[in-house]
Amino acid sequence: MQLVFALAALSAPAQQTEPPPAPRIDRPRPIHRAPRDDSFFNTGPVIYKGVELHGGWLEGRGLDLNIPDTLTAESQGALQPFVVRLQWNEMDIEATEAGATIDLNFFRISVDGLKGRWQGEGLLLVNDGVNPSTASPITMHGDFWGARVGLYWPALRYRQGPFEACVGPEFTVAWFYEGLHGVPQSPLTLHAKQDEMVGSLGPKVSVRLLLEGFDLSLDAELPYLSGGVRGWSRQANAGIGVRF
Repeated sequence: MQLVFALAALSAPAQQTEPPPAPRIDRPRPIHRAPRDDSFFNTGPVIYKGVELHGGWLEGRGLDLNIPDTLTAESQGALQPFVVRLQWNEMDIEATEAGATIDLNFFRISVDGLKGRWQGEGLLLVNDGVNPSTASPITMHGDFWGARVGLYWPALRYRQGPFEACVGPEFTVAWFYEGLHGVPQSPLTLHAKQDEMVGSLGPKVSVRLLLEGFDLSLDAELPYLSGGVRGWSRQANAGIGVRF
């Protein structure tokens, strides 16, 4: 009997060892997950989150102009030349803007174009080569153009459901151009235009409504301009963005 069992054990096929199960790979979390509800200090990381298109306006009142005078002259033969000098003192700006913002979570980069009007005050100095020089205050106006690149850090962030609010500083570098629509008081024709580089720094508030795959935003800023144009300005815009 024992011999029979031994022969049966030898004739049974060898059991094959089953391979270990494949390691479990966790599926990534959904991209458009709902943000957590809390408030925190934004320290990163840098993550590409989306792009936004926006439009708005820029306004500045009583801005000081730190730019060269406009000078024109006309020869008078043996007499001293007829010289007209225009001093730029201050101006007001009203402009619309349009641009785009790239959201990198830790900071946001924006590019904008500006178009509008400006009005300012200056001093017209006239020396005709014969009579004593005269100085007359004048009012000027013309077209305004600009381009700007900004870097915004949403330092403090609050989230509640689909609502998000951020507060932080924004630094910008801009190019401003002012074209002059003539000076009727000038005895000589003034073909004046000015362009200058302007930097700004100021607090910015950004409010967003985060929806499935896109967002709606409202931003307001109070930047201080420095460089060729100095003073406080105001800015606001609204936009719509795509989130990734």
